[in-house]
Amino acid sequence: MTAMVLGIASCGGQQEQRSAQNLCGRYQELVASVDEVKAAATGTPTADAIRRRSEVALARLDELQAVSEGRFDTLISTLRAAINDVKQSAANAGAAAAQARVETLQQVAESVAPLKQRLDVQCS
Repeated sequence: MTAMVLGIASCGGQQEQRSAQNLCGRYQELVASVDEVKAAATGTPTADAIRRRSEVALARLDELQAVSEGRFDTLISTLRAAINDVKQSAANAGAAAAQARVETLQQVAESVAPLKQRLDVQCS
């Protein structure tokens, strides 16, 4: 009986470790995607490049949310809104749109910071 309890406890510990590794892996993929959005949206990018990279970042965000067990939903929602704003800004052209894009990128940076802070600690 004791061996069975230890086996179950060990299995549960392994599951938690795999879950944490999955979360951290998804987090690293998200950070790389957000960095790509920032890079694509600076300078004179094409609207398609910004949209594509934003869509990849949103997909990575969905993947992170799926493994985060609800712990980061508010932070993820805030970041999702900021990335959607960048994606939307890609449709606009001109100097005013470029300024709006700078502002939306700042929102992305501000939105990702608290999520990064919490997950950097958990994934280090």
